[in-house]
Amino acid sequence: MFTIYSCYLGKKIEHNLVIYIDKSSLITKSISNVQQPIYLNYNTTEQYAETFYNKLLNEVTYQTNISITDDVSKANYTLKLNYFEVAESESRQVVNDAASPYNGQTYFLSEIDTKCNFDILKGAEKIGTYTAYADKDEKLKNNQTILQLATGSNKDNTQYREKSLPSDICNDLSEKCGRRTWNLFTQKLVKKLK
Repeated sequence: MFTIYSCYLGKKIEHNLVIYIDKSSLITKSISNVQQPIYLNYNTTEQYAETFYNKLLNEVTYQTNISITDDVSKANYTLKLNYFEVAESESRQVVNDAASPYNGQTYFLSEIDTKCNFDILKGAEKIGTYTAYADKDEKLKNNQTILQLATGSNKDNTQYREKSLPSDICNDLSEKCGRRTWNLFTQKLVKKLK
């Protein structure tokens, strides 16, 4: 089944608009809520923020009626980026399957969250504050792997394993958050233009 979450799709802007993207007071953070981060330390906070911002700018290119300016006085609207965060945390999950030899075993699963808080301004007037999110977490799986299918083991799905995330997941989610920030901005802007 294929599902599209409309809250992450940008809206086509029908009017010709000039947008100023203000990142002058953007606060960026990498937050580890675990003692030994698995994914967060692959890049620096600055690299994640740059990846986020570059992807946001890339999304602008899909809007034919929008141009970006470096001069706020020429802008119809301003996208003011306030806060960008990449965070790693973990949750504890216990196998609760009496038929499994793993019953009662505890797994610590990592979760990566990114978010961007931004304002939309018309001139100096703030007309809205919004937050875009992107996240992904490790999973506890008991279905058969390719190797188990080939050998005929774990047919009863009683063997559990941790499904890890890709090592560059923080970078991927920074990009996704950049896309979602721009798309949420265009959604809210279309509503303001009506």
